[in-house]
Amino acid sequence: MNTRHFLRLGLGLSLALGLTGLAGGAAAQALTPDEAQLVARVRQHTPAALQLLERSVLINSGTLNPAGVREVGALFAQEFEALGFKTRWVDMPAEMRRAGHLVAERTGDQGQRVLLIDGDLRRPRLHRTCP
Repeated sequence: MNTRHFLRLGLGLSLALGLTGLAGGAAAQALTPDEAQLVARVRQHTPAALQLLERSVLINSGTLNPAGVREVGALFAQEFEALGFKTRWVDMPAEMRRAGHLVAERTGDQGQRVLLIDGDLRRPRLHRTCP
């Protein structure tokens, strides 16, 4: 099984399980209009999400490749900026030989809200035992 197939299989399974949990319970209880709209939007945007995931995973961004980690950060910075976030890159000290962190912020005037998303921009390594 190649990396792309493995990636699509894993993401497809995750999405299927998530949608099953949300829509599968419809047999016991009907979805509200808001829930049905959410499920429809997830289904509508799934192909683009899969493409973004594939693009990010195919970037060589291992721990010892700071340039690759920064490239993944730039990819996600574009996505956050399209949603109205301001992004910046925070470098790590040079002696650490690590890439740094992507910070995305969005301000508003409707009270204080904080959302912290901590993601690892390094490429996951597949174990040799994977087919």
